[in-house]
Amino acid sequence: MKIALYAPSWPPGQRPNGIVTYAAHLVPALRKLGHEVFVLTSSVASSEPDPYTIDVGETDRMSLRLRALFRIAPNQALFRRSTAPIVAAIEYLCRERAIDVFEIEESFGWS
Repeated sequence: MKIALYAPSWPPGQRPNGIVTYAAHLVPALRKLGHEVFVLTSSVASSEPDPYTIDVGETDRMSLRLRALFRIAPNQALFRRSTAPIVAAIEYLCRERAIDVFEIEESFGWS
């Protein structure tokens, strides 16, 4: 299977976080079983490139539409700004790598 999961930081060891610890155990175990595993993260904690780590960090650039939404509905704008890069990465992985599963921990409220 081709699996993608979200972790707030990757690789593990740079920022203490329970979700990162969970992913640090899950990713190698799934790979050992022969699965192709991608990690989406908003904080890449390594300067070494890894084709299985996808940076979905927020950019400083915001569209005119998103800036207008911040004035009208700031909570909705924050949600879109945070989740749009994740959605784009998932769409890319579905199209280019045919992922079967995307897993994200519920505490973010984004699932």
